[in-house]
Parts: sequence; C-alpha cells; structure tokens
Amino acid sequence: MQFSFAFVAAVLPFLASAAPTLVPRDESSTPYTVTSLRSGSAIQYSTLVASGTHFYLGSSNSTAVLGTDNNLNVAVPGGQQIYLETTGALRYTVPHSGAIPSDAAANPIIYTASEQGSSSVFTGSISTSSPGSTGLIACPVSGYNPAGAYQVYANTDDLAAPSGNNEDCLSFEAVTLAYNGTTAWEY
Repeated sequence: MQFSFAFVAAVLPFLASAAPTLVPRDESSTPYTVTSLRSGSAIQYSTLVASGTHFYLGSSNSTAVLGTDNNLNVAVPGGQQIYLETTGALRYTVPHSGAIPSDAAANPIIYTASEQGSSSVFTGSISTSSPGSTGLIACPVSGYNPAGAYQVYANTDDLAAPSGNNEDCLSFEAVTLAYNGTTAWEY
C-alpha cells in the first residue's frame, strides 16, 4: 500500500503539469452588436448577422456579437477572428481555427467608443482600417436566403460588387449596442 501511495505522489505533479490550461475570456472588452444606419434604405436599422464565415445585413440568421479585439464574442476554443478578404468582404474564421488566408488583412475593424456622457443609445461605432477604405458598404446578394440580404464589405475604389454593379451597394454607418446576453459557442 505504501508503494502505491508513493508512486501516485511521485507521478501526480507530472500529470498536473500535462493538463490543459484554460485561458479565461478577456472580460475587459465589452461585447457588442452592430446596427446599420442608412436612412430611407432597405438596410436602415438592420442588425449585422454572421452566416457561413460572412457578415450580412437584412438576414434572419444569428446576430453577430463582436468584441473590441477583432474577434467574435464566442466561447469555442481558439475563438473566431475577423478579417478582410482581398475582395473586400468582411469575413470571420471557422470555429477552432485561427487560420486567416495569407492574402487577407487581419484586424480590419476599428471600434470607436461613444463619448462619455453622450445621450446616444449607441455605445460606439465601427469602421475598417483597410487602406483606401471609406468605411463599410453593403451589397445585395442574389440567391441568398432570405431574399433582401446584403453582404458587408470594406468600401474601397476597387470593390467588385457581387451583382457586378457597384451602384447596387449602400454605404452605411455601423453603430454598436452593448450586448449583455449569453456568449455563443460558435458561429
């Protein structure tokens, strides 16, 4: 009996050091949702949603909840990072992978908090840090269900709208609202 106790006591520290360490989520960045402002348009007050590694407005899929660190607010190990594809499309990585295409731009989102004491219900706004970009733009997507969805891109001179006509796209102001709900596992 003493031999087994001595063996367990000797091995236990090695087993503990081999156990995975859980890294707590960064609670200093307040999660938020994004709402579009484009008066008189089909996307006015649309919520940013996440679907199939793309972001959309005017869809009924899962509301995207972001953190201020260019990640989706998710619990899945490895997280899900936001990036900008060479087409200008705002995208996010698949669950369990931080793999961003080598020609894509990492950390494309710039979050600006509302001024302290502001009477606005919005907590801030987002834009993009893409060179030559003048903010975000939403382009209608044909064949997407539900009809009327708009995919989100960086608004650049070399944008190639899915329809082939950049005039179909709508620039918008992306304002944020604090999110206090449950963290999604993944998108």
